[in-house]
Amino acid sequence: MKKTIQALLTISAVSFVLNLFWENAQAPLYKGYISFIQHLQICAIASLGDVVIILFLYALYAVITRDILWFRNQNWRSIVSLIIIGAIIGVGIEKWSLLTHRWSYAESMPIILLIKVGLSPVLQMIVLPIITFYITHLILKKTSYVSR
Repeated sequence: MKKTIQALLTISAVSFVLNLFWENAQAPLYKGYISFIQHLQICAIASLGDVVIILFLYALYAVITRDILWFRNQNWRSIVSLIIIGAIIGVGIEKWSLLTHRWSYAESMPIILLIKVGLSPVLQMIVLPIITFYITHLILKKTSYVSR
């Protein structure tokens, strides 16, 4: 139980920091962006939502692999499936958000032509979960849990 809580807290912290950086870096790609300071709170709230998505991915893999610390042994299959699931989630969130007018893109946002969504937010859902789980593994390896 202690390892599970430690894993959840570490995943949450790492994910929040990575997503906060990404959200702020891509903020100028959205309409209405004014300044870093003015959008910091919005980006922090968005990062909390991103943490929930990454915790969902963590839980999904824990159920599938029947291993609460599955990220200790990431392999090409888990990475490819995280890429696919992350892309689906990223595209889904962007499509829904654009359709409901939650946000819109500035001219500078690179667009994935076939599906007409922003490249940056989709890449965020592809890249950051993999990096989050890898960094979490490295942190926990140096603390108390034993790598297989």
